[in-house]
Amino acid sequence: MGIFDLFKKKIEPKIAEKQIVEKEPYEKIMEIDERLNKISDYGNNLSTLNTSQQVVLIIENLEREINNGGFNLFYSNSSGNHAHITVEYLKKIGADKTAELVEKANLEWPNNNVPKDRTERQAILKKIEHKADQVWEDCGQLFYKYEDDIPYLLMKFVNANRTDFE
Repeated sequence: MGIFDLFKKKIEPKIAEKQIVEKEPYEKIMEIDERLNKISDYGNNLSTLNTSQQVVLIIENLEREINNGGFNLFYSNSSGNHAHITVEYLKKIGADKTAELVEKANLEWPNNNVPKDRTERQAILKKIEHKADQVWEDCGQLFYKYEDDIPYLLMKFVNANRTDFE
């Protein structure tokens, strides 16, 4: 089943949100993310994706990195290239609490600017991580509380922008 087959069956608005939230959004978002990663050469070629698809990929990259190693890993890997737009995209899907966490973590960078260039970012990271790690750890712990149901919000976003995924 391809990414676009997931959207042929439209979720009826009458279905209780609880039914939608259980496993379905998480599994569907994982499938969409996997497909978008392949299309975009694992985020190395975002120009192959439209803006709605980029929203899903970039937010999923954040979630994957934070869950695998926290904000330090997020910034040291290519996902950190998009640290600022990640905040914007989280707000776009309604994940305001998570957006606040990423924004707070981004403030640890000199001049509140996370470089888009990975090599530059890694050099700066070595200089600031001793000071920033506690803030990033605190942000990570708050992230793990999942005050925003990111898979549900992403599926809601995908359904609202269905044509961008067909």
